[in-house]
Amino acid sequence: MKASTWRHINADPPVFAHVPAGKAKLLAVVSKSRRPDNPDTPRLQEIHPSINVTVWFSILAPGGTPEPIIAKLAAAFNQVSGDAEIRKLLLSFAMVPNAGSPAELAALLRSDYDKYSQIISAFNIRAE
Repeated sequence: MKASTWRHINADPPVFAHVPAGKAKLLAVVSKSRRPDNPDTPRLQEIHPSINVTVWFSILAPGGTPEPIIAKLAAAFNQVSGDAEIRKLLLSFAMVPNAGSPAELAALLRSDYDKYSQIISAFNIRAE
């Protein structure tokens, strides 16, 4: 699988908008790192180390896409993800961009596939 990405974006539930108003308290986040807009809120894995869950989105290219095109797309997405206005916009949607390489995304995809395959198998989960 070929991937050109911005590695992934962590997204919190819609309730996140109620935190600044004091209507909800953020106890932990499920992300790779603490949120820049709430740095005092721990990651769930800091509270319970065996829990490793991250919500992410990525941008993929079709299989067979030439490496130079993958590299160019990845560089462009990484550049955009570092833009202050883009970061601010994404944070307003409770999303945190994480730049990275296609190889890092491939490793993340493989890791999640292996992890969730084991869970599906262990609990005999079937599509309906």
